[in-house]
Amino acid sequence: MWSGLLSEEDAGERFRVARREGRIVGFVMHGPAADHQGHPPERDEQLYALYVLSSCYGHGVGQALLDQALSERPAQLWVAKGNARARRFYEKNGFTADGTEQVDPDLDGLVEIRMVR
Repeated sequence: MWSGLLSEEDAGERFRVARREGRIVGFVMHGPAADHQGHPPERDEQLYALYVLSSCYGHGVGQALLDQALSERPAQLWVAKGNARARRFYEKNGFTADGTEQVDPDLDGLVEIRMVR
């Protein structure tokens, strides 16, 4: 999957990685918003993934990745409903839950909520 995604022509514009002491400690992926399990997009751009190693939490890595990916532009994202830490991070960055929820069958029934700004 990663080889295919990273070989796409615009991969350098849609993916960013954070490094610390030469090793990757986080990454972000964004791009045009798409219909998601029957939910039409609310914004033109979507944050698809933002992951940071737990050892780097609280060091600004996630904020730097989000800033590089989206700046202050309007966007949407899907986040696990039970991931309070991630939800607070996104809320701090202007995202709010819009009331749309879904169950992701590919993730063992994980409930996700959509957040927009």
